[in-house]
Amino acid sequence: MPDKFTIADPNGKVVTCSEEQWNDHILANRPWMSSYEKRVQKTIEDPTAILQDAAHPDRNNYYRRYKSNYMKVVVENDNTNSAKVITAFVANSPKSSESIIWKK
Repeated sequence: MPDKFTIADPNGKVVTCSEEQWNDHILANRPWMSSYEKRVQKTIEDPTAILQDAAHPDRNNYYRRYKSNYMKVVVENDNTNSAKVITAFVANSPKSSESIIWKK
C-alpha cells in the first residue's frame, strides 16, 4: 500500500505515514481526524516540541500547540534517519513522564 505522506522533521529525520496506518489505525479510532491530515504533517515538520516517549524508547512524540490543545503525533524510529507514524490525536498537554529532546 502506498504512503499517505512523507515529511522531514526539524532535525532532517524523514517521517512516513502509510495509507494503511492512516486509515486502519488513526481514522478507524478517530474518524474526525480525516480533516486533520495537514495538522499532523505540520506537527512533524514544525513542532512546538519533540519528547521521548516514556513507555517506548524507540518512539518520539511530536507536539504542536493549536489554541487550547496540542496535536500529538507518535512516531517510531528505525536504526536510520527515518521513522514511521504510529498514531496521531489531539491532546490536552504533553505527559509529565515524557522528556524533552527538542524544543522550538
